Amino acid sequence: MKIYHYTDTGEYKGETDARVDPLDANNYLIPRNATTQAPPQVGDNQAAIYDGQEWSIEEDHRGTQYWLADEYDSEEPPHTVESIGALPEGALLTKPDVPENIASERLAKVEVTPMKFQIAVETLYPGLLDTIEAIVDAQPRTVQIAWHKAQGVKRDDPTLEAMRQHPAIDKTPAEVDDIFRLAATL
Repeated sequence: MKIYHYTDTGEYKGETDARVDPLDANNYLIPRNATTQAPPQVGDNQAAIYDGQEWSIEEDHRGTQYWLADEYDSEEPPHTVESIGALPEGALLTKPDVPENIASERLAKVEVTPMKFQIAVETLYPGLLDTIEAIVDAQPRTVQIAWHKAQGVKRDDPTLEAMRQHPAIDKTPAEVDDIFRLAATL
């Protein structure tokens, strides 16, 4: 006769043949944490659990790594499921991206050196730097000085926004964001 073993928490751990009772050949010995009821077949991420009366199927994600939605900035390693049961509510199997509204707020505060800005512009939009310089050179002398002597270029600078909208430049906010993303990596 087959018997089915389970852990103290009820998890199925295997089957063996029951031993015959040495005092009664018509009886079998059923040890603690074993039953004669066969467990149900389980699929991926499932475990058979015996509650002392019957078997049930529970979700089993042990070993699965996950993040929570607000952990987009975390340098900590992912969480690991250690017990039988469903994944925690809101669990994500890949590290979440920074939400767009937060990414935009952060990017608006980015300041890069003029050199990095110029390299990024030339890398992404060859020739555009010449157009920007021509537009600046056509501005009043104070604007030219401010542009050429700037210690940094900020994404949220109103002058930069006005230039972005100039018909000769005509870049979308997303395209300007790309310039700053690249410049920040240089």
